[in-house]
Amino acid sequence: MDWWSWHKAMDDPTTPLGRRLAVVQDLLARTLDGCPPGPIRVISLCAGQGRDLIEVLSDHPRRNDVSARLVELDPRNAAFARASASAIGLKSVEVEEVDASTTDSYTGAVPANIILSCGVFGNITGDDIRRTIKAFPSMCAENASVIWTRNRFPPDLTPQIRKWFEEFGFEEIAFEFLREPSSVWDVTALFRNHNALSRACDSSTSSATRRFSDGVSSPMPRTLQGVESSGFIKEESCPLSDLLDCIDIWNKICLEHRNLQGRSVSTEVVDLLSRDRLDNVVDVDWRSICM
Repeated sequence: MDWWSWHKAMDDPTTPLGRRLAVVQDLLARTLDGCPPGPIRVISLCAGQGRDLIEVLSDHPRRNDVSARLVELDPRNAAFARASASAIGLKSVEVEEVDASTTDSYTGAVPANIILSCGVFGNITGDDIRRTIKAFPSMCAENASVIWTRNRFPPDLTPQIRKWFEEFGFEEIAFEFLREPSSVWDVTALFRNHNALSRACDSSTSSATRRFSDGVSSPMPRTLQGVESSGFIKEESCPLSDLLDCIDIWNKICLEHRNLQGRSVSTEVVDLLSRDRLDNVVDVDWRSICM
């Protein structure tokens, strides 16, 4: 796929891509309107030319509050996005030509208040979509929003995608059809995460790299040198697979016991973790990695 040429259809507002862009921009503008006062962090996966975000920020009253990381591997699209942001004085919008499927690409940019995943879910497998959604809570600030798109060509995965978002703690805020509900063209959705879950993907304090989509192949280290996340995982060495098991358990407990969100893990929680799935987590001493 020539992703540079693919964007040309956005120039015509009557094309499906042009209409989808307008819907995404409307949802994004409304989401920015609803953000509380203060800094707003935005990340965009496979950002392309960044038109969804950059064009909205051109005249949005919150533009100076936004710092954004656009992740795009195609150098032509990345250069276009950089030039567009520079032309309207968006100094806090950065474009990284890196693999969007690994968490190292978001070092220093998470936890985010808004995640854009537009044009992604239609180009990766169902398993990779679920894996990506599962990773989103780790990349989200509290009450963060995720805007995503997906076509409805058979098999239509959008009902399942909505269920996956709910499974991992998101609430559906909007679900908009590009045309009539029976159309195969794209839908655009806005989901909000009300849970301040573990942020193992905040690579500003982590040297671990986690792949949440195998849709793009690139080398990934499989060992963990040290992770600090949400104040409850210290910088200890353990296999990455073990850490991810810990994170899955912690996420589940946060969903079931919302008063624990963002707090240190108490002895009682450690005991609960131990009763839950400790036999499935090899060589992990909960009290050595939990505070």
